[in-house]
Amino acid sequence: MDQRYAPRLVLAGFGGSYAYLLASLLLFFVLNPFFEEGGTKNILLDVFLSAVLIAGTYTVIHSRARLIIALCLGIPAIIARWSLVFVDTDELIVATHVFMIAFFGFNTVTVLWNIMSEREITQDTIYGAICGYLLLALCWALVFSLIETMVPGSFAVLVTPAGDQERVASLMFYYSFTSLTTLGYGDIVPISPVTRSFSTLEAVMGQLYLTVLVARLVGLHISRRPHD
Repeated sequence: MDQRYAPRLVLAGFGGSYAYLLASLLLFFVLNPFFEEGGTKNILLDVFLSAVLIAGTYTVIHSRARLIIALCLGIPAIIARWSLVFVDTDELIVATHVFMIAFFGFNTVTVLWNIMSEREITQDTIYGAICGYLLLALCWALVFSLIETMVPGSFAVLVTPAGDQERVASLMFYYSFTSLTTLGYGDIVPISPVTRSFSTLEAVMGQLYLTVLVARLVGLHISRRPHD
């Protein structure tokens, strides 16, 4: 058996390369609101986030070059994130955000590239399409959180007491999804030029993602459908 295809066979046997990433992403987003009180709960959140990083690395295991890049970005991200448990400084927080944005940005691009390069629709293709959407929201959430950390007050939050910047940063996951889906409840408002521009860009990317990806998947389905 050609060794180049061995990782693909292993992945197929366990549900495909995106099954674990999708499961870890869903767990992280669903459980994230329950881990905002600090202490042990923050450590549990770090565990789930680390699982997302590992699962994201697992999706590129079939490519040596991509795997090396993923490890170079993912390992520092995990180390920096866990270092915050012992040393909580602004510099380390910023470094953690930068490493995670770099890793998840790379992971998002590789997932979308693989999906757009597919020649047939499989269960793993559908998983990958969902992962791409969730990763896009995660990347923007980290970007917004980084901006709020570096420039407090970039967002006006109606449901948070003034000055509680830690709480504001934690709400960026929620804000990212409302922007990506163009839902926009209005309880979090970007007030700086940078956050306004980025929020608009995320909303446009969210709509383009759905239209382009759905068109691609429908086109694959039609091209592979047996002719009558």
